[in-house]
Amino acid sequence: MSKFDQTLPPEVNQLIINKLKSYPPVVAELAIKAIQLSENLPEATVLEALQGAVRDIARKMEAES
Repeated sequence: MSKFDQTLPPEVNQLIINKLKSYPPVVAELAIKAIQLSENLPEATVLEALQGAVRDIARKMEAES
């Protein structure tokens, strides 16, 4: 098991989420969703969910332009 396989304490995730709020809303939304999903789901499930989220964001941005 590598050091990256270990779960971070919740307060670390919250610190990262707080820092992400200074980024553009789309970037922050996607990154925060990734953090939240990865807390309880396997990597493959997180990947699938994020792919869907990216598609939704792309459609939304395309509709707005």
